[in-house]
Amino acid sequence: MKNHIFILITILLLVGCTKKEPEIKKSSPLENIGINVANQELPAPDFKLVNLESKNVSLSDYKGKIVVLNFWASWCGPCVQEMPSLENLSKLSNDLNFVVLAVNVGETKETVSSFIKDKGYEMNILLDSNKAVSNNYGIRSIPTTYILDKNGNIVAGKLGSYEWDNDDFISALKEMK
Repeated sequence: MKNHIFILITILLLVGCTKKEPEIKKSSPLENIGINVANQELPAPDFKLVNLESKNVSLSDYKGKIVVLNFWASWCGPCVQEMPSLENLSKLSNDLNFVVLAVNVGETKETVSSFIKDKGYEMNILLDSNKAVSNNYGIRSIPTTYILDKNGNIVAGKLGSYEWDNDDFISALKEMK
């Protein structure tokens, strides 16, 4: 039941549906740049995954930072297309107090490691080999990306590839500080 509720919330977030009754929505710097903004902040489910260095990483480790949470796979053409922009964005993260977490969906550590090494990427890669986290987040299509505020709330999302290192998105992240 909990998974079904989260799937419904995810669909509402990504499609941009609103409640029937009028609602005052906070203005977001993400509104006009192709990112779907949530009508209300939704707490992101915490998780613990292993990174490529075999260390456990929890989403809660990044409380206090804006999180760009991307779900992807190496066999996914649109995912591969947007990876360079995520890599470029991640290189700006220390200066802007945010983090990029790229969650690989369903692939082995060997497959992901080989892909990342071949491309020369250095961003934070997490492994969701059994798809438990992806399922909990209602991921049905990749790439899917959520933007979390400093309090760990989902405030926006994007289904499909996007140029994450564009000036408008970087400016929006700066405004979210």
